[in-house]
Amino acid sequence: EAMIDGQRADLSFRQPDTMDGLVQYCRQVASSVGRVCVAIWGADDPRAMELADDRGIAFQLTNILRDVREDHENGRVYLPTEMLASRDLTIESLLAWRDPAACHDLLAELAGAGEAHYVSSSPLEAMITPSCRPTLRAMTRIYHGLLHRIRKNPRIIVGPRRVRLGRLRKISIALSARMQARVS
Repeated sequence: EAMIDGQRADLSFRQPDTMDGLVQYCRQVASSVGRVCVAIWGADDPRAMELADDRGIAFQLTNILRDVREDHENGRVYLPTEMLASRDLTIESLLAWRDPAACHDLLAELAGAGEAHYVSSSPLEAMITPSCRPTLRAMTRIYHGLLHRIRKNPRIIVGPRRVRLGRLRKISIALSARMQARVS
């Protein structure tokens, strides 16, 4: 049901007003998928579903940060109006990086929230079927790696190119997942 609610929210998209509103959206569009994945992968701990919620929020916040420019070009702003206004920013002033301190502060807060969800969901891998762990680890290493890049240099999100991991890093993650899958 949360997935359907998320799809409905996307059809009649409205920029979230608050961080709580953004987190609720993340739960609908990403945590719901995480819960389905965990159900398929098998979990031996009832807390796994809560942790799947947190991991979904972490992934979606990473996506939102990575895609700020692209989303704006497509008529969508996922950054909460309250967070922008509290720093006297608009999406346009953020994308132009007009007030570097305010822009950095906003992105640091959002990236910090994403990081907190990665940390709180870290026990999840140990709770799913061992043969499925490499998939979740690979996904996490990719998305968490993107967030690390953004945290290191927040201004990167307003650049002309989408934030990505380098080819060698992605190959390393894929090979590591493949090796772990063979061992499982």
